[in-house]
Amino acid sequence: VWTRCTKRARSLRFCTRLPFETHLLSYMERVAASSQAVCCTLQPLNARLSTLRIALTPGQRFRFGRHAECEQSFPSDYRISSLHASLLLDVWDDGTPCIAIEDSSINGTYINAERVPKGARLRLRSGDQLFLVIPSEELLHATGYEGSLVAKFIGYVFSYDSDVTPAAAP
Repeated sequence: VWTRCTKRARSLRFCTRLPFETHLLSYMERVAASSQAVCCTLQPLNARLSTLRIALTPGQRFRFGRHAECEQSFPSDYRISSLHASLLLDVWDDGTPCIAIEDSSINGTYINAERVPKGARLRLRSGDQLFLVIPSEELLHATGYEGSLVAKFIGYVFSYDSDVTPAAAP
């Protein structure tokens, strides 16, 4: 499914997709073949947040956002979009199931301090740092904001609960 990549995109592990209709069946077959749940843990980087343990099956999403229907809701944090981002089941090129994040926010989702383009899907690896708001004081101040993030950032360290990394990861 992921074939056209720029050098920067390869470093972030996401690429533009070929036409949707071309690879839909192949993609769905690969996801269906991995019908077992893939489990992960999101360990908070900020003590005010709780550890999240998540199991995803094909077609299921774990949503972050302000909306009350999101599995992880931040109802009073207006830096977070109504539906900010989702975790979903994906597969590596070798067919190994994995978890990916899909951004749908205005303010951005960051993996390892790199912004995920809106609408893009990024496959996650153990040790990746996931931020739902700007992840550093330096990046924040570059936007013109003069406050502090110390007590208010929303970040997690992602890890799989089992080995799902393919032998030759893209």
